[in-house]
Amino acid sequence: MLVDTEILRRRLKETLPTGTGHPALAPGRRRAGVLLLLYEKDGRLHVLFTRRGINVQRHAGEISLPGGELEPDDASALEAAIRETQEEIGVSVRKDQVLGRLGDVDIPVSNFLVTPFVVLLDEAPEPAPDGAEISEVIELPLKELSNPSILRQRTFVREGVSRKLWFYEHPRYTIWGATGRILKEFLELDALQEWRAS
Repeated sequence: MLVDTEILRRRLKETLPTGTGHPALAPGRRRAGVLLLLYEKDGRLHVLFTRRGINVQRHAGEISLPGGELEPDDASALEAAIRETQEEIGVSVRKDQVLGRLGDVDIPVSNFLVTPFVVLLDEAPEPAPDGAEISEVIELPLKELSNPSILRQRTFVREGVSRKLWFYEHPRYTIWGATGRILKEFLELDALQEWRAS
């Protein structure tokens, strides 16, 4: 193993909050959970993304993290994220592989509040996208995503409110929107930067 994932696991678990409880949502709001999946592949740490199908109702064709909306049987956003990841791309995640959660992300255009969870898998997955909701699985080395030259910031105004958007202009893909915000928060974690410098 060329990547010391055990040190990374320990540092992230010490840093990230782990609770799965959530405050009540305002009427009309929806809750979702997504997984930022980390794993070693070809001697490098990778992150898994998905491209949404062109015929889905929301965010068609966009690059996202696996996961989705809570259903009545889901006890938490984490349970929804694990269930949806299995359904969409055939990747199973155990709760003991979850290192913690990042900050909730508000998506006004679709009225979702999304909770991201960081997961470190034991080995590289063998994803099988369902072809309907997910058209492509994208695996990118963490080192490439960490290159500051690919990060762009833009500002847009919606209903009189100014918001920052973060774009990761990878040579093959553009990651932006809620996924860009989640990725930025993760890449700026002190624990991750300390691990990369060690």
